[in-house]
Amino acid sequence: MSFWPKLFGKNNNPDQRELLHRTQEFLQQVEQLATHDPKSAINLIKRESKHFQHLIRIGGTHHEEFRKAVFSIKSRLDPSKATSTSLSVAIISWDKVDNIGKLVRFAQGVKEDLLYIKPLFIPERKETVKIGTNGIGFGVSILKGDVDALSEVEALYAFSSDPNVVMALLTEEMIMVRNSFIHMAQGLDSDIEDVGPELLDLANAKGLKVWC
Repeated sequence: MSFWPKLFGKNNNPDQRELLHRTQEFLQQVEQLATHDPKSAINLIKRESKHFQHLIRIGGTHHEEFRKAVFSIKSRLDPSKATSTSLSVAIISWDKVDNIGKLVRFAQGVKEDLLYIKPLFIPERKETVKIGTNGIGFGVSILKGDVDALSEVEALYAFSSDPNVVMALLTEEMIMVRNSFIHMAQGLDSDIEDVGPELLDLANAKGLKVWC
């Protein structure tokens, strides 16, 4: 049973402070489940996390707590790939790195382990989330064509647990790339604009792994 009716009661317009509080309660629920029932913890995330996406995604105020919880869950589900290593991420939009040369130069200027390349603008739509037996609802912003926080952290986990993973394809327009791998692209034509496919070909040619 969802724990949202208990959390929301009859308040159908939660303010930011209340949302932060509920996000913390959600994360505590996930952490408690993770210790004895990691599969149920994943199901809880899939069912409830849409309410908190902007807070638990990369760059959000509660991302690190969420990342640790998901890493714990995945380590319990597959101890052979267990890891707690946290890799740093630099977020950049495609308009800044729209060819191989620009991407290589950007990578040389940052210290982060991973580059997260995304569109500059992702359209939003409003979704009304129904809560409780009375059908109380409130508006949540959903990004069209966007990825959720769980997918982001699963990609981070793939990088952290396997050094041979050099790329993660989250959508056609959203990718993560290991910074050290980008340096291998220095020998490519700097004017190539099909950055994603070119990096994918390079990874395959080097026998490296791509998560998707």
